[in-house]
Amino acid sequence: MIGEATGQDPIPSIPSRDFAIIPDDFCGLSPKLLKKEGDHVTAGEAVFHDKNNPEILVVSPVSGIVSSIVRGARRKIEALKIEADSQQDHVKFDAEKLADIKAALLESGLWAFFRQRPYGIVPSPEATPRDIFISTFDSSPLAPSHTLLIDNNEGCFKKGVEVLSKLTAGTVYIGCRKENLIETDFSSCRQRRDTNSEHSPCKQRRCRMDNRA
Repeated sequence: MIGEATGQDPIPSIPSRDFAIIPDDFCGLSPKLLKKEGDHVTAGEAVFHDKNNPEILVVSPVSGIVSSIVRGARRKIEALKIEADSQQDHVKFDAEKLADIKAALLESGLWAFFRQRPYGIVPSPEATPRDIFISTFDSSPLAPSHTLLIDNNEGCFKKGVEVLSKLTAGTVYIGCRKENLIETDFSSCRQRRDTNSEHSPCKQRRCRMDNRA
C-alpha cells in the first residue's frame, strides 16, 4: 500500500461467507448463548446476552447458519462462527419503539458497542453518562480512515449524534483531526482536535478522545 486514500475512488466490496463474533470484544460481558450450532439467524437477531444484564444483546451481523461455537478452557466461549446466506434477511424493528432511544439501542445490539471509562467496559443500561465522547479517527498503524465513512454517510452520522445527545444531560464531544473538522448543528456538541498536533489545546487530555458512553 502506497500513499493515502483520497476518497475519490470507490471502495470495492469483497463478499465473505464466514463471519465470527468474539465475546471478548465486549469487555465486561458474560455471554449466555441464545443460539446453538445449526440454528439459523437473521441479521440483527440476538445470538447471546449478558448473564448479569440480560437486556444487553449482541446480535448477528449477517443472516446465515451458526456453523460452530468455539470453546476454550473451562468451556469459555471464544467465538461464534456464522456461515452467511447468499441472500441476506434483516430484522425489522418497530418504528414506534424507536422513540425509546435506550430500549432501541439495547434491542438492536448497538448498546454493546458503547464503552464506559475508565475501564473500557460495556456500560450498565442503568448508567447515565455524564458526557459522551465520539472518536472519528483511529491513530493505530494501517487503521482505515473513518473520515471516508462519515463523508459518505454525513446525514446518518449527524442524526446519530443528535440521538446520542438525548442520552446525557452533559455534552457530546466529537474527537476529530484538525484538518477534518465536522460541522454540527447541536448546541450540546463540542469538537476536540487531534492531540498529535503540538498546537492542539487539549494535548493533556488525550485519553478523552476515545469512544465512551
